[in-house]
Amino acid sequence: PNNSSLILTTILILYMVTIAVWLRHRVIHHYHERISNNYQLLNGEVKWNTRNSTLYPLASISAGVIAGLFGVGGGIVKAPLMIEMGIHPLVVASTSTVMIFFTAVTAASSYFVYGVLQWDYALVLFVLGIVSNIIGHTVVSSIIALYKSSSIITILLGLLIGVSALLMTLASYSSA
Repeated sequence: PNNSSLILTTILILYMVTIAVWLRHRVIHHYHERISNNYQLLNGEVKWNTRNSTLYPLASISAGVIAGLFGVGGGIVKAPLMIEMGIHPLVVASTSTVMIFFTAVTAASSYFVYGVLQWDYALVLFVLGIVSNIIGHTVVSSIIALYKSSSIITILLGLLIGVSALLMTLASYSSA
C-alpha cells in the first residue's frame, strides 16, 4: 500500500475511535442520570456501566475481525457476549439475525459485482433460507409458548456456535 492510503486509513480509524469514545461518555452519563432519577431497568435492558461500555465495542471490533477472517457472521460471535451482558435472549436472537443478514447481503453483493454469482445455487439457497426461517420461527415460538421461557433461544445459540466451531475445525483439517 502507498503512503496516502495508509494516512487515510489512520485518519479514518482515529475518527471512528474519537466518535466511539464520545458516544461511550454520553451513554455512561445518560445511564447514571437515569439511575440517579430512580429509573427501574427493564428485564434484559443493558446496564451501560464502565465495564459494559468498554467491553461491547471491543467485542464488536473483535467480532468484525473474526467474521472477516473466518467468513462467519458477526452475530454468531457477538451473541454470547450480548447474553452475558444481560440482554434478553429474544433481542439477542433478533440482533444476531440482522447482523447475519447484512453479512450475507454484503457477500452476495460482492459475488454479483464480480460476476461470479451462480444464480441457480443462489435461487435454491434463497428459497431454502426462507423456508428454514419460517419453520425455525414457528418451532421456536411454539416451544417458547409451551414452556413460557425464552431460555431455549440461549440453548439454540450455544448449539449453533458449537456446531459452527466444530464444522470450521473439521473443514480446516480436511483442507490441510
